[in-house]
Amino acid sequence: MKRSGFLVLFSAFVAVSLVFGVLPGKSWSASCPDLGYWRLDEQSQPYKDNIFGENATCTNCPSPGTGIVNGAQTFTAGSQVSVPYVSDMDYIFGFGATDSFSLEAWVKADPGNLCTNVQSFLGRVEDWDHLQWYIGCAQGGSSLFVLHDALGKGGEVDGTAKINDGNWHQVVGVRDASANQILLYVDGKPDGSAPITLSSNFKSSTNLTLGWLSYGSDGNHWLGALDEVAVFGNALSAGDVAAQYSKITTSHVGYCDNAPVSTDNPPTAPVLVSPIDNATGVDTSVTFQWNHSTDPEGEAISYDLYYCDNPNPQACAAIANAGAGAKAASLEKKDSVFAGLGGYGAGLLLFGFVLAGGTRRRKKLWALVAILVFSGMFLISCGGGGSGSSSTPPASGLSQDVTGLKNGTTYSWQVVAKDSKGNSTPSKVRTFKTK
Repeated sequence: MKRSGFLVLFSAFVAVSLVFGVLPGKSWSASCPDLGYWRLDEQSQPYKDNIFGENATCTNCPSPGTGIVNGAQTFTAGSQVSVPYVSDMDYIFGFGATDSFSLEAWVKADPGNLCTNVQSFLGRVEDWDHLQWYIGCAQGGSSLFVLHDALGKGGEVDGTAKINDGNWHQVVGVRDASANQILLYVDGKPDGSAPITLSSNFKSSTNLTLGWLSYGSDGNHWLGALDEVAVFGNALSAGDVAAQYSKITTSHVGYCDNAPVSTDNPPTAPVLVSPIDNATGVDTSVTFQWNHSTDPEGEAISYDLYYCDNPNPQACAAIANAGAGAKAASLEKKDSVFAGLGGYGAGLLLFGFVLAGGTRRRKKLWALVAILVFSGMFLISCGGGGSGSSSTPPASGLSQDVTGLKNGTTYSWQVVAKDSKGNSTPSKVRTFKTK
């Protein structure tokens, strides 16, 4: 008794979860299918419905292939994929006259498919004079959405964007009951609309079909691939459709799946070296210097240099790829070399005095003069510029020369480090004033 009671409660939880979209592990929203969703990733039938389990089976089955999201199915003139009619199908797909709903499919036409006859992606047809609803490829290669209730009232909307060019396209048909219209979207953008008045429902005992229609001799077979076929129990907004298009084309994940989160980290912030902060009397030709950034993933780094007579340096245009090709040299290393050489020269002088002290007066004078001349020449030849130049970049740094700054003007400057994945990190902002 307790066991059967638990099963009843569990079954009720599953049913409510499916209807209201609260099962764990999914990101449910207005743009997540709630009536039917066939991913079409399978290698063979049945093709699973991820919402209510209204699985599809096939005759002359389509071929599995690569989709816009994982797998897809490629249909031919004989392919027939259907969701067989069962008693609860009208509860799901038997829309009322005042119900809003949406149909969506991702399609890729075979090369040379001219859509000379109407070709259906997803639909349900009882006969041409009564109940029919489907989205498909119209004659000429654009999309269409046809909607007629059980009494034959309704209409259709034809798009203008071509979808038979051999590329993946999103096609969405929307019945907006509150506005009494039907709308068509292609690739995230509106592609047509029409007013429509219905007087009955869409209840029927016919199958739901994918890639064809089950009425008539032609079959209206789609010649191409289908992926991510879905039925929504609401009128998708233009924003919903655009968001779905962006998500699927960018991240290649399903309607209800979360887009992958990037784990790529940005580079470290560049450290500015020169001009120092609040420097004054800076030349109108200046060499900006900064230290290299590092990237956690070891990606290549480029730098944008901003300088501007505005407190915000990015108010002016950047020098892109700044510092490229600049040679880095160390002030500290150069100065230590000069200091060593200077010390060596001083040693020569001291040696000269000692040597001269041990010679006779005339020889002492000439020896001292010779030592002084030799030491002076040595220091001049090796120590020129020994004090260093403030424009020489440090050993771990880069530099960028800029000319033509305005006199007596305060500038701000900043360097932004960017890695190859588009992540960026700015340095601190420094200021200086020109002469």
